[in-house]
Amino acid sequence: MPEAQYHHGGSDSHNAAVGTAIASVALHRERDDSDAVLSWLMSTDRLRRHGAHPTPWLANWAPAGPEVTSRALAVVAEELTWIARLRYGAATAAPAWPTLTDEDVQRRASRLPAMLWPAWTMRMLPRLPKPVIRLAGLRRACATLLLVPGTFWEYHQAAKLLGNPHTYANREALDTSLDKKRPNELAAFLILLARALDAHSVPIDYHRRRATFSEASVRLDLDTLQEYCRRRGLRSGPVHTKRLRWRLLRLLLGANPGTSSRTPAWNADLSQQFSGEFRDLLFQQATANLKAHNIDEPVLWQPPLSWLDNVASPGVDPDAIDTAKLTALLVPGNPLARTADAMGISEDHIQLHIESIGIDASLRSVSRLPARGRKIPRQGPLSSEELRRLYLEQGLSYRKVAQIVGCSDTTVRRALAEFKISTRSARGITPILSTKVSREWLETEYSLKGRSVPEIAQEVGVHKDSVSDQLQRWGIPRRPEGPYSNPFASLNVTLSPAMHRLSRTRNFLTRLRNLLHIPGHPSITAAAKSLDIPPTTLRRQLRGIEAVLGATVIAHTNPLSILPAGATFFGEAHRLIALLDNRAKATPVRLG
Repeated sequence: MPEAQYHHGGSDSHNAAVGTAIASVALHRERDDSDAVLSWLMSTDRLRRHGAHPTPWLANWAPAGPEVTSRALAVVAEELTWIARLRYGAATAAPAWPTLTDEDVQRRASRLPAMLWPAWTMRMLPRLPKPVIRLAGLRRACATLLLVPGTFWEYHQAAKLLGNPHTYANREALDTSLDKKRPNELAAFLILLARALDAHSVPIDYHRRRATFSEASVRLDLDTLQEYCRRRGLRSGPVHTKRLRWRLLRLLLGANPGTSSRTPAWNADLSQQFSGEFRDLLFQQATANLKAHNIDEPVLWQPPLSWLDNVASPGVDPDAIDTAKLTALLVPGNPLARTADAMGISEDHIQLHIESIGIDASLRSVSRLPARGRKIPRQGPLSSEELRRLYLEQGLSYRKVAQIVGCSDTTVRRALAEFKISTRSARGITPILSTKVSREWLETEYSLKGRSVPEIAQEVGVHKDSVSDQLQRWGIPRRPEGPYSNPFASLNVTLSPAMHRLSRTRNFLTRLRNLLHIPGHPSITAAAKSLDIPPTTLRRQLRGIEAVLGATVIAHTNPLSILPAGATFFGEAHRLIALLDNRAKATPVRLG
């Protein structure tokens, strides 16, 4: 019985005997009236405590023992918050007062990846009308919530322990996906899975893996990767290597590397994940990493579904999916949404099922495996046409072509040799830009008119690196101001030094038009309102222009007027804007 909080006069042996008898009836479940008597006692106790909140009221009943506390939890289960029902196990037939220590929580966390296992996410997640945008965040939230049952740990503490710091984003992903409706069956699912984790042995120490493996520490055999890509006709550049390293790390951690609530968009392309050979490659690399750190564990593991064999779940049973049918539907050109409809499940369930067990589906096949050393026909940026354009027409070096394509200098050299494109020596070659423009023209356009390198390159029809190289060859000084182009360069007019400096700053044309709009208004606030911009923005733009000019140009009279120090600048600005607007009106509009 709960500890007495009130002491009334007249207590005697008769009252003690009556209380003992009532307690005896309430505690013996074999009696038909046991539950009714205990419910009466609890309701009376809550009335005496003036309708106390369920949580502190439950704490008073905890000393009465686990069985009484469990029955007390059942009485107030509907009044508890969802997270409290999870904590006390009130969504199950056996609610209990939390008794796990911090060491127990640490032990459970070591048996959990940072994201809920894919097969168990399939069981938990109902079929939703649209794919979950932040499925990774939902899975992180579920894994974190598995540390709550039976403990007094708060959600943010549990999230930090698993390496999931974005608590709000992950919880929001769960709330949004389920429309903030967390049914009792979801709570019961998580509670029973958490208890099963405590009761069974787990062959993987996820805490050790999180401490051991990272993007910096995971090792990838690049020779094996290149051999695999050669056989499959796939690229193996830096980007692809980085993505493969990410997949390898996910295999070792049992969760997406990093802390994001979203899986990278490129991972949605399942073409490589279907390949059994690709999965074998990843498993071999993962096994080698485990062995290098003396970790004797399986690469992957998920709790057997039989742990909760008789528990209803709101999602899809992975064992009920016809894998052969799914494999047949996963062919190039067949949208994932159509495959999901044909299978009667969601796109998320397909993604999770593939991650869980893997599928050996048909890839885009190569007509025949090339002999060792034979080159796969190159496509995209390394095609014959693109290489001729970059290397011959624009005159770029091996290194700059490699930077554009995203590969090594050696790959570019090999591709040029494959297509029998004559290479040039570094010395004695005439750059292609020098045959199109003169030094005087380039200096005028770049230095005097203030045009940007990309703008000049677009007009001439070469790559911007060709323009940069020619500036260096001709000794034309580079500007330190940055990439912003002079908006008046096409007018063929000479700008004043102040206007020249301002013309290569960000959004200068907009700021200049706003400045010309100020005179004549009663205040800066009124001028900003007519421009539909905040007054602070207009004041900041005015101060920026005055700082470059080194003088105040607007007199704060009513109405605002131009000071003599700004008269010349305002006159130049009006002429330039007028010329620019007239040129725009005279230029025919091109359609298509």
